[in-house]
Order: sequence, then structure tokens, then C-alpha cells
Amino acid sequence: MKSGSSLHTLARRSLRVIGWLLAFFLVVIIFLLLLLETSWGNNLIRKGAQSWLRNKLQTELAIGQLRLDGLHGISLREVILRDRNRDTLLSVDTVSVSFDLSGIASRKIVIPGIRIAGLHSEILRQRGDRTFNFQFIIDAFASN
Repeated sequence: MKSGSSLHTLARRSLRVIGWLLAFFLVVIIFLLLLLETSWGNNLIRKGAQSWLRNKLQTELAIGQLRLDGLHGISLREVILRDRNRDTLLSVDTVSVSFDLSGIASRKIVIPGIRIAGLHSEILRQRGDRTFNFQFIIDAFASN
């Protein structure tokens, strides 16, 4: 009879631990979602994305401001991308992308809208060269 009550106690403790773990993960997720709503959190993401893209592209890139709209959209302001010769390849005042993550489980993200304001781009190909000045971007993201 004693083994039955110890089994019951063990099951109750296990359920309690699982409950606390689930509550902890829920609090962490809520904290992260709230963090994304702050300018400090958006700035942290902007710096990380800017740094990652600079390293990936091996060129100068500046993102003036990043703002997340929950899990529905993202806006970038004052974006400048230079080519490998340090000439301006792309300059954008504002880029806003809205997206729907409801199909993310099936690996589908729907982008219902993109708004671009103040776009300036200098796409060039040097005489005698077969590649454009943006080829390094394609090469950086091409799969092996």
C-alpha cells in the first residue's frame, strides 16, 4: 500500500514540476513579445540585423530605424546599402512590409503588402564586365 501512495506522490510532484516549467516558458514568451514592442527591443534587433548583414555582405549597410508591428509587420527607415566600390547601391527612406504568419507551420508566410518610399538605386555594370554591382548580394545568399 505504501508503494501506491509514493507513486501517487511522485506523479503529483512531476505534474507540479511540469506545470512550473510550462508557466516559466509562457512568462518568457510573453516577456519577449512585450520586449519587441519597446523601442529598446526594436533597436536591439536593428543592431543585430545590421551587423549580421554587414558581415554577410562584406560591405557598408546602415539601418536608421527598425520598428516591429507585433507579429504582423516591420518598417525600416533610412536604409543605405553600398556596393563593393563604396558607391550607393540602394537608398530607401521607408520600407514597410506586412505579413501573415498563420501558415508558418506549413512553411508558408504570406506577404500581403510592401510599401517603399524614397527609393534610389544605382545599378551598374562596368564596360566589359558581365556582372552587375549587386552580384555580391546574390553570391552571399546563394546556396551551395
